[in-house]
Amino acid sequence: MTVLGTQIVTVVGQHLFTTGLATVASTGAIVVPKDFARQPVVIFCSSTVIGSSTTMLFTVYTGATQVTVTTSAWPVPAGKVFRIMAMNIIAVSSAVLGQANFVVLVGTAAVSISVVATVGIAAVLPFALQASTAPFALGAYLADVVGATTVGLGMMGGTSCSILGAVVAGFLF
Repeated sequence: MTVLGTQIVTVVGQHLFTTGLATVASTGAIVVPKDFARQPVVIFCSSTVIGSSTTMLFTVYTGATQVTVTTSAWPVPAGKVFRIMAMNIIAVSSAVLGQANFVVLVGTAAVSISVVATVGIAAVLPFALQASTAPFALGAYLADVVGATTVGLGMMGGTSCSILGAVVAGFLF
């Protein structure tokens, strides 16, 4: 390129790299995924009988470590984000059949986690209450819960049923 006919400046294949973004002079911006450390999280609810609109007890594992046992509330560690990636539930009912929702509740403290309280809902898996055991799953989900927020599990709606197992999986970063 010539500037005022006296100076020549040549730019060939120049790349400018910033955190998570690469800019190429000739094509504009190209999004590059930012790599970050991830720690797997599994929230597991073992078999139980549960009533309509009830908070569930669960156990939390991060990586290969069990961090809680039979709790109704788990605080996401400060400075971390819990990314929910999948949910599943296996349930059966001999009572009134119908529809219910397996929910991930979020609140500011353990005392605020209840299906009947006014709380946030980070993720929902609708499922059918049937007379035969039926599995329901939701994969490729994406919901973020920020640190210092408390997580709980519950069933909204429906009727009394047996939960043979329920899992919420994701990771901390």
